[in-house]
Amino acid sequence: MDFINNSFFSENNTSRSGGVLWDNQGDNLNINNSHFTKNNASSGGSIYTHGNNTIINNSICTENIIRSQGGAIFSDGSNPIVNNCTFINNSANQDGGVIHIVRVAIKT
Repeated sequence: MDFINNSFFSENNTSRSGGVLWDNQGDNLNINNSHFTKNNASSGGSIYTHGNNTIINNSICTENIIRSQGGAIFSDGSNPIVNNCTFINNSANQDGGVIHIVRVAIKT
């Protein structure tokens, strides 16, 4: 498992996915006590994750602006767990102003 702890990410920009972080079928990711603000991407303003499990604890995502889907987080084929997080003024031009999740089976 990979860890990001007590970090601050601001004003990162990419023409692709994941303004701060793009994780494609890597190890499971655990983000703790971190702040993501004013990041910009085509999808997943702060975090784009594909094919792994991401856990985000006690973190803040503010003013991330996305041209497509997932203002703060875009999750493709992943099962994100979000605990005690704050999301303020994130936006997406299409789907999921805060979180956009695709290709995941919902368990009932």
